[in-house]
Amino acid sequence: QVKGYQYRALASRIKTLFANSVSFSNQSSFYIRPQIRILTSHTAGEVQDVKVLKVELSFTLENPDLDLTFSSFKKDVIVTAESTDLAIKKAIQELRATDKNLQLFVQNGEQSIRSFYTANCAKIIQSSQVRIARKEYASAFSLLQYVPEELACSKDVENMITSIYQAYKDEYCAKQLHRAQSLTATEAYSTALEALRYIDPRASCHGDVATLLQQIGEKVNQESMDAFAMEKLKFEKH
Repeated sequence: QVKGYQYRALASRIKTLFANSVSFSNQSSFYIRPQIRILTSHTAGEVQDVKVLKVELSFTLENPDLDLTFSSFKKDVIVTAESTDLAIKKAIQELRATDKNLQLFVQNGEQSIRSFYTANCAKIIQSSQVRIARKEYASAFSLLQYVPEELACSKDVENMITSIYQAYKDEYCAKQLHRAQSLTATEAYSTALEALRYIDPRASCHGDVATLLQQIGEKVNQESMDAFAMEKLKFEKH
């Protein structure tokens, strides 16, 4: 029976062989779905029994967010080893970057990805706008973040990503400001300062935040305000 770590080893093997490919980058949203099938298995050897396996290695290049398959590969390998586990390990190691079919799998996958984004970029942007309107910022970002930079629509995508960041900052600012105002009303000034600490200065409600900080500053000692200013400065530098 094929084990979970063996599937992961197969996926890792491909990523290692083609580490410079956009498709297999750790920063990519594209996913390798590995499959290992033992087609035949028998024992041979007169002095020492060994396993002789015919193993089918296959995988597809997919994007789970888009529910699409971009390329697929399949290869049968005959290997011998002292155990089934070792035989599967040897079969995986038989995959080489010089394999023409494997190279074609990578090339087809990358071309299919470019073709998909070229044909669907406008639809992706539109879907992202809908998700932004619903305040589903992470979901909207996941649709946009891997659109290839060389496409004509990449500037629009960049602007959309900027608007997502800004919308998130504004929403967070409004939420934390409301919380801090409620805390200030109950004279919980230290907790109110904590609520305001991580608000981005470029958020739309930052002016109201500054006003509230001035009000709190009149109620607490200078040491507390200095400590708040230091922590906020650390946050803004990052």
